[in-house]
Amino acid sequence: MKTMLCFVTLSLAVLACSGQSLTPNQRIGAFAGLPSAATPGPPSRDHGPFRDLYRKVGSNYYDLRPLYSWWTNWIAPWPARGRGQSVGGAPAAKKPLNPMPVWYGFGLEHEVIQVLRDGLLVSEVHGNGNLDDPFFVTNYPGFKSLVDNQKIEFLALRTGSYRYTDTLGAIKTVPFYDYGIPVSITELNAALHPSPSPEQRAASAQAQAEKNRALLAPALKYYQGLADQGDAFGQFRMGEFYRDGDAVPKDLSKAKEYFTKAAAQGNQAAAVALERLNAAGP
Repeated sequence: MKTMLCFVTLSLAVLACSGQSLTPNQRIGAFAGLPSAATPGPPSRDHGPFRDLYRKVGSNYYDLRPLYSWWTNWIAPWPARGRGQSVGGAPAAKKPLNPMPVWYGFGLEHEVIQVLRDGLLVSEVHGNGNLDDPFFVTNYPGFKSLVDNQKIEFLALRTGSYRYTDTLGAIKTVPFYDYGIPVSITELNAALHPSPSPEQRAASAQAQAEKNRALLAPALKYYQGLADQGDAFGQFRMGEFYRDGDAVPKDLSKAKEYFTKAAAQGNQAAAVALERLNAAGP
């Protein structure tokens, strides 16, 4: 007789070891990740796999918070919402679409068919107790502690096909699902929003400078014309252009030259700008 081992990874271990099916509320609680009045169940989920909101599958990173929010706020309590029926003449609520439909497993119970060296062979359990066609799941937390016929739940992403040898020696090919490797929010953010390289920052700055030049070209032409005619304000504005590198390459010598001309004509703003440039040094 095969000895059944308690499954410590899930909080539903007692039910799993006894061979009992999970009740709807217990299954909702497991997927919600946290117990609540709407989802009664065991009090602690802190060490269960359903708290893995951030995962890495292959070289790709995934933030599953939208999916968990969709399940917790809409799908799990859907029966209590009247399943979209009109209440008191108000428009019927529409069930929102799954925001991440490629992730499989929410609300489904599975039975372990065989524990393999690199993962699990499992089957979905239907409401009548019948099992669906088996498939393979890798990276399920603590999978080596599971036993045949144990009931589990999970979220996984299909990534291909898997070949294995069954207990009778036959080679089988089944769908391959990956639970993913849990990662921290820091690693996830670094992967999804990487800091730009020095080359990328330089290219971005160059592109922005070219955009600014194009936008300021009409103003540059206008004030250059005024400055050429000896207008003090035009000279002051040309000094600003060269001081800040707007529309023209930055040139402090030319900036001082224009500020000096404008200040000599009584432009106080030019005099202040010139004094600050001189105080800053060459």
